[in-house]
Order: sequence, then C-alpha cells, then structure tokens
Amino acid sequence: ANQRAVFDSLSPADQQYVLAHLRAALGAKLDPLLISLVTTPPVQTATLVTVVQELGTYPTAPLAMVPKLVEIAQEPLAPAELRNAAVRALGGYGTAAEEAIPMLSTLLEGADHSSHAAAAAALAAIDPGNPKTVATLSAMLADCDAASESAARALGALGLLAQDAVPRLVEALQCPEPVSLAAATALGSIAPSTPAVVEALLPLTKANEQAART
Repeated sequence: ANQRAVFDSLSPADQQYVLAHLRAALGAKLDPLLISLVTTPPVQTATLVTVVQELGTYPTAPLAMVPKLVEIAQEPLAPAELRNAAVRALGGYGTAAEEAIPMLSTLLEGADHSSHAAAAAALAAIDPGNPKTVATLSAMLADCDAASESAARALGALGLLAQDAVPRLVEALQCPEPVSLAAATALGSIAPSTPAVVEALLPLTKANEQAART
C-alpha cells in the first residue's frame, strides 16, 4: 500500500523511471507494486504497458497474475500494445502459464495479425512439448507474412521439439525475406545435419555467398 501511494504521487515521467530502473535492482520486492498497478485502476495506459512488460521480463510475480494477464490479452478495447505486452508476459511464465494456451491458440487463429508474433512466441514458451503447438506454428508459415516469420522464429526456439515442422520450414525457404531467412535459421536449430535440410539450404547459402561477393 505504501509503495502504491508513493508511486501515485510521482509524475508520469518519474513513474516510468521507477519501473524501468528499480525492478532490476529490487526484483520481487517490487512485485506488490506491479500487481497493484495491474489489478487496481486507474493507471495510465503507457504506465500499464511498462508494468506488464516488467512482469514478463522478471516473471517472479505470483502465478495468480496469469489470469489477469490473460484477461488483458483478450480485452478487445485495450490498445494492441498493451494486449501484446500481456501475451509476451505470459510467455515469460513458461509452462506455468498453461491456462493461457486456449487464448493464445484463439489469437493465432484470428484475423488480427498484430497479435500473431507475440502469441506465437508465447505459445512456444508455454507449451513447447505439445505436437499441436508445432502444428499450429507450422500452419502459420504458409502465408509468407510477418506472422510466418514469427512462427519460424518460435519453431527455431523449440529446437529438436519442432522436428515435425521441418517440411513446412523447407517450403518456407521459398518465401521472400525475412521469412526465408527465419525459416533457414530455424532449420539450422532443428535439424542442421539432415540431408534434406542441407540440400534445401544449399541454394540459399550459395545466393548469400554470391551476394557477399558483389
């Protein structure tokens, strides 16, 4: 309560400074303030975005925060920046945020592409061992868009767990950059020595070498 009273007395600029610099120094000691700011309005949107980002950067706050972050992530009236910050924060909790999986899957299937990048990374962090996660991310590769790039990066982060995505990633090598580059990087993390992968990457490698010479 004392932390919140002092925080509310600060100017918006000083509030941002506190959030940006004190969390790293104080760690979990600042969590009561962060929780209060997320759960008890009013809080300016810019400040709330920073608070939620901090919850993801240092996910030491109690798991009781997960339902609140899920609520923020799917609030249609919230700014996209805030919703995506909540999604990324959920990813910071890893497998402990499993209750967010249905919401993340819904986001990835939705028409609002602004949330796809954050949702792809969060789903990979929260549900890495699930074949459905790999299938969902693999399906996103087909459109050769920004969401495809995010999916490729998320699959690469899964490493060997994303073996089933290799055929789709090979196909994604035909996409324009940066999707093709993200797919190549992912393949290098998942199956670097597989003959089919080596063969698929060879034209891209030669093209890069030729570009470097010119």
